[in-house]
Amino acid sequence: MWWDNWCEKGPLAILYSDHVLNNNAKVMDYLMNMNKSREDLPEQIVLYIANIPIGDANDNDYVVWNITQDGQYTNSSAWQSIREVYRPIVRWRQVVWTKPVTEKIKFNTDGSYMQENDTGHLIMAFSVPTQCKSNNQAEAIAALYATEWCNQAGYDKYDLELDSMVVTNMFEEKDTNNVKLKNIIKRTVNAMEGAEVNFSHCYREANQVAYFLAKLASSSGNGTFYFSYQQLPKEVKGLFQLDRWQLPCVRRRYDKCNFFVS
Repeated sequence: MWWDNWCEKGPLAILYSDHVLNNNAKVMDYLMNMNKSREDLPEQIVLYIANIPIGDANDNDYVVWNITQDGQYTNSSAWQSIREVYRPIVRWRQVVWTKPVTEKIKFNTDGSYMQENDTGHLIMAFSVPTQCKSNNQAEAIAALYATEWCNQAGYDKYDLELDSMVVTNMFEEKDTNNVKLKNIIKRTVNAMEGAEVNFSHCYREANQVAYFLAKLASSSGNGTFYFSYQQLPKEVKGLFQLDRWQLPCVRRRYDKCNFFVS
């Protein structure tokens, strides 16, 4: 009675919150007994209730499905109602690849990686297929290769940026309980000893060059190293220039529905 919108003006408990509420009250009690209505409700709503057409009081009640035009229930209208209420919300944001600070180089890994100095110029990138059981394993192996390459090339100050938050946290903590990645994380941490390394996470949209190189290695099965911008695949060159010019990419995210059907 108090919480349903049966009079089409809203729940009476909200419209007249200062009135005494009887949660066991029924709509029929007020429709068929105007004296009771006047005891609990303001006069204006009592007059409105008195004019609500209820048909012949001797007829049986029946259910009206408000969603359809004819008041009849259908499965399709019920599903459409659920889709409207729980439709995923699309959220947009701009993300930008950031250059490393002066005198540092930067790796972006995604199973392959690119390396640039603080001017945004390419130093080295690779696209090499690996046998991995998960994306996180591919990310960790690429990070290991990056640190080992830095040791051989004489770099001791660099940033390592990954689009896997899980692996980023493992490197920041310098350990993991994941038995499949534990050895890789340990080898990478040992390889970084004596170097100034900063780990950070980035969104996939800000890691497009590395992502495409990893995808290229997976689809072609061939390993390739690149030591200049001119050597990059033509599909990657445009993405590389967007990063270098600090132009944003659009990140689109769907909020998941919060219901399930059993």
